[in-house]
Amino acid sequence: MDRIPGAATVAAAQEGDQRAQDDLVSGYLPLVYNIVGRALHGHADVDDVVQETMLRMLEGIGGLRERHSFRSWLVAVAMNQVRSHWREKQRAVQGGGLHDAVDLADPAADFVNVTIARLGLSGQRQEVAEATRWLDENDRALLSLWWLEAAGELSRAEVAAAMELSVQHTAVRVQRMKSQLETARVVTRALSAEPRCGELGALVERWDGVPSALWRKRISRHARECLTCSGHSVDLVPAEGLLVGLGLVPPAVGLLAAWGAAGGHGTAAVATAAHVTSAGGGLGGTAGGGLGGTSGGATAQQAATGMPTAGGWRSWGHRGLRGHWAGPAAVAAAVLCLAIAFIDGDDDPEGPPQARSAPSAPSTTYSATPLPRPSHTAPPRPSRTPSGKPAPTPSRSRPHASRPSRTGSAASRQQTRGTPGAAEQVLAVINQARAAHQLPPYTLASGLTRSAQDHSTTMANGCGLSHQCPGEAPFDGRERAQGVTPQAAGENIGDASSGPEAAQIASAAVGLTRAMLDEQPPNDYHRQNLLSGTFHRIGIAVYRDTRGVVWMTQDFSD
Repeated sequence: MDRIPGAATVAAAQEGDQRAQDDLVSGYLPLVYNIVGRALHGHADVDDVVQETMLRMLEGIGGLRERHSFRSWLVAVAMNQVRSHWREKQRAVQGGGLHDAVDLADPAADFVNVTIARLGLSGQRQEVAEATRWLDENDRALLSLWWLEAAGELSRAEVAAAMELSVQHTAVRVQRMKSQLETARVVTRALSAEPRCGELGALVERWDGVPSALWRKRISRHARECLTCSGHSVDLVPAEGLLVGLGLVPPAVGLLAAWGAAGGHGTAAVATAAHVTSAGGGLGGTAGGGLGGTSGGATAQQAATGMPTAGGWRSWGHRGLRGHWAGPAAVAAAVLCLAIAFIDGDDDPEGPPQARSAPSAPSTTYSATPLPRPSHTAPPRPSRTPSGKPAPTPSRSRPHASRPSRTGSAASRQQTRGTPGAAEQVLAVINQARAAHQLPPYTLASGLTRSAQDHSTTMANGCGLSHQCPGEAPFDGRERAQGVTPQAAGENIGDASSGPEAAQIASAAVGLTRAMLDEQPPNDYHRQNLLSGTFHRIGIAVYRDTRGVVWMTQDFSD
């Protein structure tokens, strides 16, 4: 199945085809979750509104005449459910009901924190996400839709239709909201500056820490007039440029299980995760989200819950389970990406996510938000004390951005192909760590290596750091295409910068791997794949592109 079901699937679902309905739910749940989650700003009822939207979609799909407009129709349904939620809460507050009045937000489900954690945001992308907290409440719905438009998930016509406005009126509203967002970004920078401006510190002494329009105006006024704070606005990259290709925030596994129960179709089963974009890292490097999956038989409890792996959830197969989430193509959308940013100087991108330059001597720092604890006990730590800030060895020369000439050295030609020596060095580091945990060494498998090589090349050719690029099969599908038939499969990805020499490329790949091994619970999902007792084979691909970015893929199977 394609990542997003098309008109043929819609037609089959209208005829009552259960498999097609499964595909529509699994294919569009992430989009609906992002619309509702951002519009309601992490309200405790987000999951309920998402479930109600999907139920209404299944109930009303038979009356949809234009099958090609399914997405636009579903977006409008989601926004109608958001408006209904707002009206119900307003009536509850006006009625003085204590239970409903106090149940307004769930701090643990704050959608800004969820977005930063699951997409691995850093630099200016993280600042944009944090700045959305300062927008006016009546701009929440528009923000939700515009964010997805900027990310390439929706069109302006769909945004206008969902807002029940003309395209022209929508453009005016968007421009006003973007202006407010830029102001909020300056506020966010000023408050997070280290050390903070003394005058600003005195100004916010009476602030309760909750973003509001009043304090946005006060702090932004100070930033305009203060010599120290006025510089925070000089290098802001346009927000829409930062959001291009960012991807959808994956829903949590709890939402999948709750949907299965709400639908009355038995236990929710999750299958292989798909379409994850890890957009952290800025100009440096990012150890991207890991991902695991199992296609063999498992218990019903495992099928309902899954197991977290590196940057994601190891989703278990199922037998004899049926329902909206039990189909073979059902998606476990709770893929949580953990980002480790390798930053050289300013970590803010100078343009869209793919327009990245490669620094010559990257240092490393963690840029990660705590994620849910794994449901199983992590392997014991090595006897050595890992460094909290591992770093690839700095390159000795600045990487070239131009394509190497045909008459260049062998090291220069290495820029456009894989680096076999790096893969062996990475494997040696992994197996050394496995030996310290009394685990058997991984065996390098040719099929997994080919799968990893294809994916590293695809990421380097414009996709960026992602477990599934447009038009590409999920990682377990890529493994099967290379003759590997795993019952359990997993993947780690990462990128860093390096010079053109083979030793520099290998050093960057080894540095990424050591950073994964040095992860600490609960943010140790890559490490769990590297120290897995389930996996026995590995494929490693290290690829340096002409911009000096090293892309590494590690594919695992049992």
